[in-house]
Amino acid sequence: MNEEEKQLQLYLTALEEIRHEGDLLWQQFGSFLLVQSVFLAFLLQSTFRESLIIQTNFGSMMSAIIGFMLCIPWYGTFSRTKKFYRFRIAQAKEAEPPNWHFLAERGKNYSEGKEVIIGEQTFKMKWFERKFKPTNSAIIVICFFAIIYLSIFIASGPW
Repeated sequence: MNEEEKQLQLYLTALEEIRHEGDLLWQQFGSFLLVQSVFLAFLLQSTFRESLIIQTNFGSMMSAIIGFMLCIPWYGTFSRTKKFYRFRIAQAKEAEPPNWHFLAERGKNYSEGKEVIIGEQTFKMKWFERKFKPTNSAIIVICFFAIIYLSIFIASGPW
């Protein structure tokens, strides 16, 4: 295998690692989301069973604490896997053959909102689209669950 073939193989391996980390990121997120959604649905049903006004309820308080505590490993796992995903992208950019410009130039420019021309077509990501990266939105979802759990805990206490 000559040097060019080795470089191409390294690049293809790096791209495969990006795909693997991306799949892992969303599988883990989806697993936690499913557990949290089911848990929260049961908690909300038991908390609001008799009225829309939350009353002192030790069971709801404890369940809210458990739900909130489950947000911690969810966030930690997501953050860790997201960093591995970004690490793999950096590896692929480094392994990209010279003058290819897929990730290191065009991909970077596009993600930064700059115009990228491919063939005769121009691509540009808008400000709003750049701000709502899937990974940022996922963190908002995790925080949303944590806030709901904290709200239930506060509302169902004897204070």
